[in-house]
Amino acid sequence: MRKATFNKYLTVCIIAICTLMLTAGCASTKSKKNYPPIMQFYLESTIPDPERNLKVRISEEPPVDITIDRSRLMDQSNIRNIGIVERTGTFALMIAFDYRGTRILEQISTANRGQRCAIYCEFTFNKTNVSRWLGAPVITHRITDGILEFTPRMSREEAEVLVKQMQPVIKQNLKNQ
Repeated sequence: MRKATFNKYLTVCIIAICTLMLTAGCASTKSKKNYPPIMQFYLESTIPDPERNLKVRISEEPPVDITIDRSRLMDQSNIRNIGIVERTGTFALMIAFDYRGTRILEQISTANRGQRCAIYCEFTFNKTNVSRWLGAPVITHRITDGILEFTPRMSREEAEVLVKQMQPVIKQNLKNQ
């Protein structure tokens, strides 16, 4: 009868694999990385095409469901400034676009009066990654100065954090021009 022996090579391999798995698992839980914020701008679509369009819910009072064209008009790379503007009893976000963004905003505001511009955003707030639709202001007039002002669906504290987090992105945008 053969005596059961323990395979030393197998033991070393199992220990090595367990060690790798444990150290890899710990590395991912040490701290959350803060990613640069993302802002994307989409145009409301009236064409019924499920392959080109996406239905989204904007958390307004009451919530508004709109259909947007999946192709993005602009993003954070087109922003040259962002700030908070005081309004009576509330506040608004003021976004100033670069040359390309200004031309796009002028074109869409001229051709799509009465439609909405949906604004999607991802940023970090209180060590939590937040992703939401900030709003969908109705385009009421031609915008030629490249400045979009709207009341966002977020707290003032969140807006201040977003503006602060956007500053390095804007600085990089200005450097790339």
